[in-house]
Amino acid sequence: TGVIGPDELEGKLAGTMYIGIDSNESKKTIKGNYSGDRFRVKRLVTVAALFELRKMLLALD
Repeated sequence: TGVIGPDELEGKLAGTMYIGIDSNESKKTIKGNYSGDRFRVKRLVTVAALFELRKMLLALD
């Protein structure tokens, strides 16, 4: 979730994004600020979410 832009919303800058991942083993919340147009921000957030998910999966027993 977050503010993809182009304008700020509720005091949060455009590009402010939150990623939440939850499993039986752990929970993680990541806040990020990404710059660029809407397409670039979506792409960067998707890559960040997949990277964090990969790290969590690799850490599972």
